[in-house]
Order: sequence, then structure tokens, then C-alpha cells
Amino acid sequence: MSGNLSQIYAISINGLLIEAIDKISDCHVRCIFAVTADNRVVGTISSGDVIRALLNGASIHSPLVDWIHTDFIFLEKRDMERARVFMEDLGITLIPVLDSQRRLSSVITLNDVLRNRVA
Repeated sequence: MSGNLSQIYAISINGLLIEAIDKISDCHVRCIFAVTADNRVVGTISSGDVIRALLNGASIHSPLVDWIHTDFIFLEKRDMERARVFMEDLGITLIPVLDSQRRLSSVITLNDVLRNRVA
């Protein structure tokens, strides 16, 4: 995974909810990707997921792995039209682009899709 993408959009599957909160806040997105030690994307967690976890009695120090979604949308290449359709139909704002080993090779943000439509 690109070091820059890892620093911005990914968190260790072994992390805590408080770390997910910090990462989501720092990168100004609604969702981040949970990765294994070998940088394979295994799930997502959103700000809404964190809120639901806390409302269900989780502590900010609860393991992230208990709250991630392992069934998530991803693309295998940067396809802005497919990304736009997913974003419109599902209301998501960030789509990972994964290589054949499920490592993060790129991300498509809502801003990317909007800029593409203007261009």
C-alpha cells in the first residue's frame, strides 16, 4: 500500500475505536479502511459505525475489529463512472481501489467524482 494512502485512509485492524475517531477526524472523511499487518484491506469503519458502537455500550478503547464492516464496496481499477454510480446509489463518499492482493492502490473520493464530471 502506498505509504501516503496508508497514513491518510487506513488503520490497523488491531486498533481501537478512539484511534478510528482520530483518523476519521484528521483526514476529514466519513470512513476509513481497516488493514491487516500485511496491509490487506479487510473492512471499513465510518463515523456512523463509531457512534453506533458507543450507543451500544462500547468504550472508546474497544477493539476496532468488533465494529468493522467486512462486506464493503471496492474497485479493482480507477473507474470514475462506476464510482459515481456506487456513490449515488449507496450514499458512500470514499471507495478503495484494491490490487489483486486486496492492498490499497488508490482511493476515489466524492470530490474526485465531482471534479471528473466537471472536466
